[in-house]
Amino acid sequence: MFSKLGISGSLIVTGALASICATAQATNINTSGVVCQNFNASQALDIDYLTNSVRNINAAARPVICSIPRSPVAAGSIPEFFADGHNAPGTCTSCTLTLYHFGGAIAASQSFTNCAPATAVLDWDQFVTFPTEPAGVDTFDYASLLCTLPGSGNGLVYGATAVQ
Repeated sequence: MFSKLGISGSLIVTGALASICATAQATNINTSGVVCQNFNASQALDIDYLTNSVRNINAAARPVICSIPRSPVAAGSIPEFFADGHNAPGTCTSCTLTLYHFGGAIAASQSFTNCAPATAVLDWDQFVTFPTEPAGVDTFDYASLLCTLPGSGNGLVYGATAVQ
């Protein structure tokens, strides 16, 4: 009797796990700008963290580097990301999103710049995508975002999203 009960229980658990796995899907991974760090060690005190973003409080432009966690994607999938930020009037933020193979070699990178007009602020939401295999992009590549922020707190990086 015990073995029949054990087998029945095992089958129920197996069936439940199979139904959960069948409906599982990857979801986007959002990362706050507070994970960003100073890119140059000597500029650590120039980088300031808010509850929702990172900024540069030095008068000169400074770079920050942000890790973008992502799940492995299916072979042939196109890696897609969003980067979000803010610029005060008349300022620009330039960024490069880079994918790295697990050994550290660069797989691909895309650069972009967002500039606020002289008379208005700009909240930006930049879409970044990469071609598939011919460019060397792999299922398990790591991602980072390197942004040069304008000085005096005039630019923010809110965060980045890995589209899954």
